[in-house]
Amino acid sequence: KSDRVAEASKLIQNLRDKLEEKSYANSKLYLTISDYQAAVIAFGNTLRDYPDTKYAEELNFLTIKAQYLYAFHSSEYKQEDRFNQSIAYAQQFIDTYPNSKYLKEAKAYKKDSLEGIQKTKEILAEVMSNQRIAKKIAKKDTVTSQPPSEKGNEGKKIPN
Repeated sequence: KSDRVAEASKLIQNLRDKLEEKSYANSKLYLTISDYQAAVIAFGNTLRDYPDTKYAEELNFLTIKAQYLYAFHSSEYKQEDRFNQSIAYAQQFIDTYPNSKYLKEAKAYKKDSLEGIQKTKEILAEVMSNQRIAKKIAKKDTVTSQPPSEKGNEGKKIPN
């Protein structure tokens, strides 16, 4: 009932907009530093926390991109599931935003994911007959590898 309710509401909305902007920027940062799994999670968290965000279309598209890259850089043993998730994100995006400026790229990621599944199946079929390839593939995965920003900096202390 205060005469400052309108002013307080405006300040609250301004702060909420700043938090939304920060969440959006932080989410994109994970994609920039090639931490694709974290990017997918962060994009989802931003969309969950700010469902009416002006960045919803872009965040949904970037989720497809991050999931595709996560699958692409994963071990062949895990690629099929991860590519399938990329396809699901792409299909949901295509259904939700049929007039999007990202539509062509979303369809390309979906197509590439389908091709990635096919290639993975071929590689895994070959692995069954060749143990040397199987050992090489078993070591590859984005989750266990070191981020690109830390390669070559083992044992070095980062200055504050």
